[in-house]
Amino acid sequence: CVMKTRVFFYAASFLGTVEDCAEFLQPVDEAPPPAPVVRARDNLKTRLYPPSNAPYITYTKVEWRIRIRKEVFQPGEQLQEPQALHLVFCQVVADAFAPACIRLREDEAARLRSLCDSLGVGPAPESRVRAPVQAQRSVVEAARDLPLYFSRMFPASGGRQLPDVHLVAVAHSGLRLVKRDPPGQLRVLETVRFEDIADVSAARPRTLQLLLRHGGWMTIYSPKAGHIQALVRRFVMEGTQEVPEYVQAVADYVTTESTLLSFREGELIRLIRQRCTGLDKGWLFGVTDTGDSGLFPCEYVAPLSSARPHGHSASPASAAVAVRDMRSPIDQSPAHNGGTTWVEAKDQADGFDEHSIEQSNGVESHMADGKHSMLQYAMFNFRESLDRYEVLRDQNGSFRGSLKMLEDLKTSKKGKDSDWTWKELAQLIKFSKSPIKASLLNLESPELNKLAIESFLSVMRYMGDYPMSKNQSEVDCVYSILVSCHKNPPLRDEVYCQIIKQTTSNKSSKPDSCQRGWRLFSIVAAYFDCSENLKPYLFKFLEAAAYDKRRAYHGTAMVCLQNLRKTFKYGGRKNVPSIEEIAAISAGRNSKRQIYRLPGGTERVINTKSTTVVEDIIDEICGILGVRGSTEMDEFSLYCIVEGDPLTMPLSREEYILDVTTELIKNGHVFYLIFCRSVWFFPLRLDNALYVELIFNQVAPDYLEGLLLVQPQGRRLPDPMLGDIARIAALLHRAADMQHVPSKDEVKYLLPKPVLASKEVKPPHWVDLVQRNWADMMALTNTEAKAQCLDILQRWPLFGSCFFAVKWIRNENVTAEHILALNREGIHFLDVVTHESVWMYPFSEVISTRKVRAEDGTLFLDMKCGNLMVQKITRIQTDQAHEISRLVRQYINIQQSHQGNQHGGAPQDVTLSRNLK
Repeated sequence: CVMKTRVFFYAASFLGTVEDCAEFLQPVDEAPPPAPVVRARDNLKTRLYPPSNAPYITYTKVEWRIRIRKEVFQPGEQLQEPQALHLVFCQVVADAFAPACIRLREDEAARLRSLCDSLGVGPAPESRVRAPVQAQRSVVEAARDLPLYFSRMFPASGGRQLPDVHLVAVAHSGLRLVKRDPPGQLRVLETVRFEDIADVSAARPRTLQLLLRHGGWMTIYSPKAGHIQALVRRFVMEGTQEVPEYVQAVADYVTTESTLLSFREGELIRLIRQRCTGLDKGWLFGVTDTGDSGLFPCEYVAPLSSARPHGHSASPASAAVAVRDMRSPIDQSPAHNGGTTWVEAKDQADGFDEHSIEQSNGVESHMADGKHSMLQYAMFNFRESLDRYEVLRDQNGSFRGSLKMLEDLKTSKKGKDSDWTWKELAQLIKFSKSPIKASLLNLESPELNKLAIESFLSVMRYMGDYPMSKNQSEVDCVYSILVSCHKNPPLRDEVYCQIIKQTTSNKSSKPDSCQRGWRLFSIVAAYFDCSENLKPYLFKFLEAAAYDKRRAYHGTAMVCLQNLRKTFKYGGRKNVPSIEEIAAISAGRNSKRQIYRLPGGTERVINTKSTTVVEDIIDEICGILGVRGSTEMDEFSLYCIVEGDPLTMPLSREEYILDVTTELIKNGHVFYLIFCRSVWFFPLRLDNALYVELIFNQVAPDYLEGLLLVQPQGRRLPDPMLGDIARIAALLHRAADMQHVPSKDEVKYLLPKPVLASKEVKPPHWVDLVQRNWADMMALTNTEAKAQCLDILQRWPLFGSCFFAVKWIRNENVTAEHILALNREGIHFLDVVTHESVWMYPFSEVISTRKVRAEDGTLFLDMKCGNLMVQKITRIQTDQAHEISRLVRQYINIQQSHQGNQHGGAPQDVTLSRNLK
């Protein structure tokens, strides 16, 4: 099957473009009924499922592509993130230079192309990558000014009143009625600003009515009437910033706080507009019919029309769409906690939700599908359920019949004497004030059963529901649980079920019992996964608790869910947490302010969670540097430098940061986490100040050491090279924030060491050459001087190389010292003095590497190079064999990934090395 339409995504919702509809509606007065036999694409409904790590099947070698694009902007939305701006910019440029784009008329596309040409942006991907941020923003803003480019289009008909209407387009600037001309171009017939819309309603499933402020009505027929209503209603509120006069409660909100307003579902509330002004986003002030007044969160109400409604009200589904954007910003950013290094990470509120009415709460509708509830799991896995209720199972372990059938079987079997009730069964997964006498699950051995009872006591003690033993603390309780689960993997499911039980319907007399239970949940989820049997039930339980914003501990439940996903992805934490970490998490502080250093001494403080891995830190810093592509991010590494240890290796991307730091702190080591570039495959990005600072500070020491300089024996440096060295010296002087002409004593520190030792150019001549270039330096800032210095050096053949001192073992009796240089061209053996390349292997010829340690402890690296027909093993002696082998593998992976991206393939990681001792 060949898909010829383009599917557009926004916020993970599936919404078709104009091409997706087989035919457009003809002008009619009433919406036509749906075809009884053929299932129209307009009636298709999709559901957003949460991400899964389970195996899946997908298409390969297909002739179609699914493209993700920015479809519509919110009123007043701004692209602040550089990565988001760049993606939208690339989309606009691609559409402008494309042969045809239904959202752009020919004259509009021509204007965009003209703007791109004036900014030096062309259809080639390279020009988009190097475009400055201001140019990108200009192109995106120009596209936003166009009537249809950033809009969501729906098939529609205007009836006899508007016979030419084929589409309705909803954008950040208003609603537009659109006609499709025969050549395939779209033409705007009428524009309705959001300020002119007084109300929008869907009188019938396929009929949309707009009440205009001048008193007129506009009727539109569309199979997507409900979608249009929800989107327009939301954009009207956002675009006009108008507070409705009346709202209706969609759920109970009961509180004992005197400043807050309590109400019941369905109750009407009149908003006091003067009191609503200036409130934090997500809060409103209103008065009920009983005269009670106070603040309340907007999630619990749905806006009505500006006047009191006449016999109808907004549905809870549309209410969720209409008020979700008003949530408090307090839930969107972490709050620092005093002067401590641990900070509290609140749960993040949802962003702009583009789901339809049916999909406005897609995750929650999935949560309510009736599958994988903990009650089901308890019924077929808990010891007491298996013993008392005679659960029906077949030979494969699955149950027969539905829950209702099992209930009928029980009642018919036991008759009047039956004490079997669903309420009693539900008690198995609810909070218990007393310790359990046996494990919840039917564990295999008495030893595991004993450990399960002890773990339950530790859970109760940590939550404050059972007294501590003598000299016991909350840290001891956590350690006891973690050690038991580490040594006995079958106990992990039991501990998860125990914590779920104690956090469900918690009736403890301790006010913080349930909260502490959820925090213990987050610790365990950061360390251990669960069995495949429990996995769907555990994720279902956490998702239901995390995605329901009305639940008391939905924020901590979201932390638990994220921790568990990380555990299934990366394997979980390996080292026990420190006392400080347990105390911080128990107090609600989920992140630690960890210092990461960049070359040159620049420091970045990043809030590091319990489950933060090296890959997360690399991705975050790369985002600050403007590095967006995942393949380009692979060029960067995070090193842990320990004082007194001469050898360093980058941390594995799957390694947990706090596993590393906790162990080093425990052993009293002084260490630094350093982020740097380890592979040099992609070109430099000289438009980002921090990127320039990082690369300059990493390259400058190699340059001054003379490693980048190729100086043939007995030959004078060519004049262009002399000019480059002199200009770089002046740039280095300006990069150090110097304002005066470099003196003779200063010049010698600005030149590479081999140049100073050379007698071909005398020192006075070098001073003269450098000072001639100084006149051009005063107009440059420090960052511009560093960028120009890198721009010159990146044209040198050895730029971007990693250097290692090695001994090349030619044969048993011949050993030669060389400098091994690894760069994007391959593996180079350089002369120690001249740095000329004696021998090189491109990475395409590297077959494998092998690390060999001799009996006396000497470390060698064997490299098998060649092709399938002819192969040769090159042996070098070096203490850095592990790092060289890793860099070779990293270069090959990046090259293959880059080639795969260009040809649409999906390369796999390469495993080259093995150890022999």
